[in-house]
Amino acid sequence: MTAPFDTLQQPRPAYAPIAVQCAHCGAPLQVPDERAETIVCSRCDSRCRLTGPQRDALELVGPGKGQTGTRFDLPLGQSFRWRGTRYEVCARMLWVEENDPAYSTRVYVLYHPRRPLLFLDEYAGVWGLMHKVHYALMGRLEEVQAGRRARTFDGRKWTCSEVVYRDLWHIDGCLPWRAEVGDSVVAWEFDGEDGARLELEAVDGERELNEGVVLTADQLRRAMPDVQLKVGTAPRPVHARLRDARLVMAAGAFGLVLNGGVLATTLGSGKQVHSEQFSAQQLSEEATSKPFPLTGKGLVSIELDSNVDNGWMYAQVALVQGDDAVVHVTDADISYYHGVEGGESWSEGSDSATLWFRGAEPGEYRLHLKAVSGLGETESALASQHGLRVVVVEGAHRSIWAIAGLVGSVATILLGFLLYKGLKDQED
Repeated sequence: MTAPFDTLQQPRPAYAPIAVQCAHCGAPLQVPDERAETIVCSRCDSRCRLTGPQRDALELVGPGKGQTGTRFDLPLGQSFRWRGTRYEVCARMLWVEENDPAYSTRVYVLYHPRRPLLFLDEYAGVWGLMHKVHYALMGRLEEVQAGRRARTFDGRKWTCSEVVYRDLWHIDGCLPWRAEVGDSVVAWEFDGEDGARLELEAVDGERELNEGVVLTADQLRRAMPDVQLKVGTAPRPVHARLRDARLVMAAGAFGLVLNGGVLATTLGSGKQVHSEQFSAQQLSEEATSKPFPLTGKGLVSIELDSNVDNGWMYAQVALVQGDDAVVHVTDADISYYHGVEGGESWSEGSDSATLWFRGAEPGEYRLHLKAVSGLGETESALASQHGLRVVVVEGAHRSIWAIAGLVGSVATILLGFLLYKGLKDQED
């Protein structure tokens, strides 16, 4: 939590830095501002507190560096120019989420003697700049969760991206508030409609609100032309990705309803123009159906229903216009097996097949059929041992595309659900 240097509203007189000595090793230190509270010795890393009526004495509090080997991309004293004003890094902090160094935020406190503090932070290569604001969130903070919306008293709308718990692992430099390694804060992070960021920190009943933006590589280059930084891309907020997952599930549900309706329509579509039963003997010798009319409108389906049982059939079918004008020739493989194994019943294949034709001109047609079939695992046959019922339907619609659409819709819903669940688990 901060007690910033910007408490005075009127221009203040120039302040001459005070020379002090580290309470642990005696190293010379400088106090850059009369409102400083905590200073960390650059020699022995001891954390000291300013005391005395002139705030010119140091009291040893404890270590400043809780973790050895902490890496910072910017040194203390680094110049940072923002909107025509030159700031300096006066302190650095390392905040870690859930005690996992992989989720670390490095905060650089930017100081100017006559300007409010700025906070430059870096998380996974994404840099942001924040400053303290004096408006507040409306409503109960305890009810704010990731994905929930909130308003501030200035009328702007915000969406909570996540709620994180952070511990202070490292501190150095000089701070205008008292801080100790091991301090913990709860932070609510928000995204604004205009691309702004908002962060509310709460600790020991106190709350502080900071607003800022994500910095681009060009902005960082202009602010610190002497520093080369690797700048990452800010990930989309969790709430936005949750919304995307919900949209994916909604699209899948819409597709499910749409393709279900299409399937229901196709299953009953078309007009039956012919139906005829053929015996095994007829199929063995080559059979010719009775004539039937076709108007030339839409697809023509020929449904072959056999009485194959634990066997197979191979049939050749020709669509003939008039007496001998062959329009289409095709074939069909039918096989159906079933049984019981290990106390469980099983089946594979089907005792029926459907053939499709397109482009028949109006006129009178016949079917020429010839088939052979066998029982069990017989590999070849010279005659058919099974009969066949043939049904001709004109104007039918293929349901395979509707079925494919249904499968795709179910897969889309499942994908959206998995994305949503993964994001919710990440939130938790």
